[in-house]
Amino acid sequence: MNPELRLLIIHGYEDIATPGFQTELDLNNAGMASRVPVKWFEGGHMIYNTEASRAPLKAEFDKYFDDPRYSLPPAIASN
Repeated sequence: MNPELRLLIIHGYEDIATPGFQTELDLNNAGMASRVPVKWFEGGHMIYNTEASRAPLKAEFDKYFDDPRYSLPPAIASN
């Protein structure tokens, strides 16, 4: 309902705690798939514990927060 929603969903390929395919189905059913990116990485539930995922995960976070569609305005206005 909130067009200002900013969300990035990440999943591990081997995650059996939170099924990523269901996330994609839910986003499609809610009509939000085009607004909420879902990214997949090597590893399970705690992707950041997988060495192969750390650098790509950090790169994806940087790309996400640098994207003006998702970035937040400055917390303190500059004078």
